[in-house]
Amino acid sequence: MLRSTFVFALALGLVACATTRSSYVASSTQRGGFIDASFVAASGEWRFLFPATQECRSILAPEAPITYSPGGMWGRFRSPGDVVCDPAGVGNLHRWRRSRVEGEMAPSSAARWEIEYQDDEVFLLRGRFAVATRVGFAGTHDIVAMVANDDVCRPVAESGNATLVFRPSGSRAFTLGRCEVLAFARPVS
Repeated sequence: MLRSTFVFALALGLVACATTRSSYVASSTQRGGFIDASFVAASGEWRFLFPATQECRSILAPEAPITYSPGGMWGRFRSPGDVVCDPAGVGNLHRWRRSRVEGEMAPSSAARWEIEYQDDEVFLLRGRFAVATRVGFAGTHDIVAMVANDDVCRPVAESGNATLVFRPSGSRAFTLGRCEVLAFARPVS
């Protein structure tokens, strides 16, 4: 109940903000089978991972106006020409996490993965990330986690396994070893 109330309130806030002129694509980069895109709205900047389809590519150009509406797992994005693109995953994990149960310790679990993609900025790790249920994922045995390609995260990404920890407060919602998880997504292939 708490999660659905939170998601509904978040969706209403995004809808109210996304229908204004100030709602636009801030950045968009293809990373493997995903488009990593950020949007600016009155409520702040939001980051999502989208499947790299022709429809999504056509509406996710930087500076393009975009409209958000509730629906699906994380909402729906629509261009002024009525082209629709649904996210495959979310960033800004600290905004999407579920509240913890009173008295509960920070949940953690073993995570195992293969590197699906890497560039100079990020790694996409595909595998088992059980604690990702805290941002609404079901079936966490096959999802993608995005981490930075830097001196802290590179050894973790290359190791293929670490402990995934959920943090109920603070800006780092999830850490994989010492490395912050930037986004989670459903695999697109």
